[in-house]
Amino acid sequence: MYKGEITKGKHGNKGFGYDPVFRPQDYEQTFAQIDFEQKNKISHRGLAMQLLINFLYK
Repeated sequence: MYKGEITKGKHGNKGFGYDPVFRPQDYEQTFAQIDFEQKNKISHRGLAMQLLINFLYK
């Protein structure tokens, strides 16, 4: 899971759930502001999917 912080307000309109209020560590934007490809590289869902792909194709 990626570390970060909860913001005081909602920022951005991409994603769902906690995306507008979660700012990943070392980022200046929330998950709802980060582009989809970058988010998938650091989100728990994206990391889980990469692990599954590696498991299935190795």
